[in-house]
Amino acid sequence: AKNPKLKLVFSGMLGVAQDVAGIVKNVPWKELNVEFHILGGGKQLDEIQAWIAENPDAGVFAHGFVPKEEIAGRLQEMDASIVPLANRIRGAFPSKAFDILPQGLPILFCGGGEGASFISSRKVGYTSAPGDYAALSENIKKVRDMSASDYTALSARCLKVSQEELNFDKQMKETYDFLVAL
Repeated sequence: AKNPKLKLVFSGMLGVAQDVAGIVKNVPWKELNVEFHILGGGKQLDEIQAWIAENPDAGVFAHGFVPKEEIAGRLQEMDASIVPLANRIRGAFPSKAFDILPQGLPILFCGGGEGASFISSRKVGYTSAPGDYAALSENIKKVRDMSASDYTALSARCLKVSQEELNFDKQMKETYDFLVAL
């Protein structure tokens, strides 16, 4: 990891579909000795802020909405990202991967389906089922306890996958070529 104390981030809407409040309340942050930074707002923000107020030394921080142009810089300060998808939506792919992987951040994906398959098969992070906080905690420990060389290799894989598979311009060109060929 880049930081002496592992820094995890969630960036996005704090809604029921993500259930970041459930993650905040059920992962033993202080025991794991990691930080969890939350960028964004939504329905669960008040609930998360209330929990932080009751657990000020837990290592959880809610930063509220961050301007889009500042997101990449904030992500670069982190070591890994938690990407939850509490409700499986058939065919849904976590769009957050388009923002996170180009920063070299491994993904701790809480969900199933295509998102979990992508993370596992590309080896760009670890997956756990939605609401399986014990498995998420184990995945956090894997990243926390990784050697510097293993973390560097994982981060490099994230960059490589983002350039080869999640490149928006490349996808647009392939879509255009496909449509022109019809």
